[in-house]
Amino acid sequence: MKLNRTRIAAVWAVAAVATAQVAPVTLTPPVSPEKTPNAEGFIQRWLLLEPIETTGLTESAVQAAVKKEYFPNQFTVVPRDGDRVTVGASQLAWHAVDTSNYNVNLYHFAHALKKPTSNVLFWAVTVINVPREIPGVRLAIGSNAASVWWVNGQEVIGIYGDRQTVIDDGVSKRFTLKAGANIVRAAIVNGGGATDFCARFLDAGDKPLKEFTVRLSNRTEPAAAAPRPAIEQQLTFTPFHSSGIYDVGETAGWTITPGPVKPAYNFKWVIRRNNAVVLKAGKLDLSSGKDTIEIPVNEPEMIYVAVEPDGTKTEAGYTGGNTGRNNGLYAVGAAVAPAKIALSTPRPADFDAFWEGKLAAQAKVPIHSVLTPVQTDVPGVELNMFVLDALGSKAHGYLARPTRDGKFPALIQLQYAGVYALNPRAAAQRAAEGWLFLNVDSHDKLPSDPSGNIPRNYQAIGNTDRENR
Repeated sequence: MKLNRTRIAAVWAVAAVATAQVAPVTLTPPVSPEKTPNAEGFIQRWLLLEPIETTGLTESAVQAAVKKEYFPNQFTVVPRDGDRVTVGASQLAWHAVDTSNYNVNLYHFAHALKKPTSNVLFWAVTVINVPREIPGVRLAIGSNAASVWWVNGQEVIGIYGDRQTVIDDGVSKRFTLKAGANIVRAAIVNGGGATDFCARFLDAGDKPLKEFTVRLSNRTEPAAAAPRPAIEQQLTFTPFHSSGIYDVGETAGWTITPGPVKPAYNFKWVIRRNNAVVLKAGKLDLSSGKDTIEIPVNEPEMIYVAVEPDGTKTEAGYTGGNTGRNNGLYAVGAAVAPAKIALSTPRPADFDAFWEGKLAAQAKVPIHSVLTPVQTDVPGVELNMFVLDALGSKAHGYLARPTRDGKFPALIQLQYAGVYALNPRAAAQRAAEGWLFLNVDSHDKLPSDPSGNIPRNYQAIGNTDRENR
């Protein structure tokens, strides 16, 4: 699992920064998947890269600056919010922003991040989605100062010199927007002082084009899945100890009775130590209305019991279960003297020194906390996505709190292994119960992203390298 202790240390700090960095009032993080242009057709959602140092505003100087390779795939990449690139000795981040004006104020953008605003180059990317092919379109732009623009990889317009932003200052030749996603890319070079840009499309009649949306992704998003119906429960398990914890020498076990739904199958079971070593197996007999699964426990361990249908699977397969998969499988477990379970591998001699060094290094990394509001239908709750800089990565997740004034007990949830999207409504529901609730994703990705381009074999990456695990 990618989540490491240095990232956890950064995550704890988020409760103290619930009032995170506030962007300038004209620039805010996106809060919806899509955005339409404003009434005049201006594009108001962009991905901006932190500025790169450069000089010169003449056509030759600007063309040389924008054609220099600063990072891989700079003319093709469609980044995600929070992605980083290495330029020289610096790590620069992409930021998704919405502007409330017709223009994007790059001076405010850079100043809020404590980045230089003079003698710099800004990269900007956006993705517009059109419902049909639209011929005869022109890109109309303005910038302070010089800028060069591309649409779907083709350079279409450039304006040069030390100039102020003027609406439609530069207008491209006519071209065709394809149906679906179209990538707009810009490089804006500023000499000094204020810096901003604006962009819109003009149709074949030179009227502002407004028949599109902006999503900041050229990937086709899957349709939202319908809510899954509740999985039927054919079995009910009552542990001998309600805590599920047993001492060495006791008998761990469960009483099994039919569930709310009448059992449709016969069931068999197997008990494993630490879900590995088989200790006992058998079959359920509910003819008297109940049965037990039990085993004497004689050492500190974890007990895992798998209960599954016994018989030929029907064409439709098995249904029911308590593991969330609706495949007929049930699972229960118990802990035997958990405080006495020994380490599975020897403690490294430098364990404390290693982690003290990592935590000290993490403490030197500004967390640059950013909160992005998330809409929720749970009343009385404020819900945000958070992102924090950590040692070599970012920490992501959901932060939820009651909207009422007061102090609240804090609850942090660290996710188990696997790659999946987190449930924002579940976080909001915790806040509705009165918690300041932090749900941390296991990987360096947005909590709303179900995959995040995480490699399928992520669990094997870095297994032998404690510096990069």
